[in-house]
Amino acid sequence: MSVISITEDTRDLSFAAETDELDYLLKTPRKFDIIFDSDTDPVEMPILAYNVEYVSGSEARIPRLWDTHPYDPWAYVIRKSGRSKGGYNWEVVCEYERVEEPLETPFRLSYGHAYSHEQIDKDADGAPITNSALETPDPPLMEEYTDLVMRFEVNWPLDDWRIPLLADYGNVVNSDWFFGGRYAPGTCLCRCVEASEARLAGLWYYMMVIEILVRPDGWQKRFLDEGFRTVVKDSAGNPEKDDDGNLKFQTLTDSEGNPLTAPVMLDGTGSRLADGATPVYITKKTKKEKPFYIFNFNPELMRY
Repeated sequence: MSVISITEDTRDLSFAAETDELDYLLKTPRKFDIIFDSDTDPVEMPILAYNVEYVSGSEARIPRLWDTHPYDPWAYVIRKSGRSKGGYNWEVVCEYERVEEPLETPFRLSYGHAYSHEQIDKDADGAPITNSALETPDPPLMEEYTDLVMRFEVNWPLDDWRIPLLADYGNVVNSDWFFGGRYAPGTCLCRCVEASEARLAGLWYYMMVIEILVRPDGWQKRFLDEGFRTVVKDSAGNPEKDDDGNLKFQTLTDSEGNPLTAPVMLDGTGSRLADGATPVYITKKTKKEKPFYIFNFNPELMRY
């Protein structure tokens, strides 16, 4: 109950090639004739035909799934099939598929938009949003914000030195120039990093998806400098401090000495903004910054 001979049939060999988006696929089969001994149960033959690789005395060897082609390391067996040719003779067909080496494939980039509702404090010309009495809206105005989304698809080795660092890159802003100097530091947010294992022939690797959101104004938070108090200053304009080293403040009041019910604009140093002066905005960084050069997303590496 065994295979007694294996012979490779090199007649009528063929191939087929076709494009697959930016890559190409090459398919080609190999065929093998198997002879079973006369005691083999026909019901067992499909199982034996699938599992057999070689037998003593035969030069041919039937490849397994995932085995590479003897003349192309990036063509591998994706399918095996077999059929009875009558009696104790079977044919096994191994179908190879060849794709481009994944770690040499350039990254792929697609663009889109992300939408969010955020508080706004300035108009299209950069002027602060206030009413005719120079009061800011309460609650603040909300508006849909649109950010450019850059979706990168790239392959990395399983042992790539960058993999352990990715845990620190969620919701992080770039500290360096990104994408060949197109985007300034602080304008790109790493929103998503995904990695899934994949296999091609004998190579295991990660298929990476990295999404970067681009906001030309930057990801720092801006707000109008306004409040209900001012910093106490001496005659030279220097802030005064109490005995504990803390800044002194003065609560703003109206003409009757009552605390204000609406904030007034400040000048960025803790003093009241002079009439007619340009409003001042305070910016604060709320997101961590890290270098994005580790992604190696350079436009020159793209396929055109």
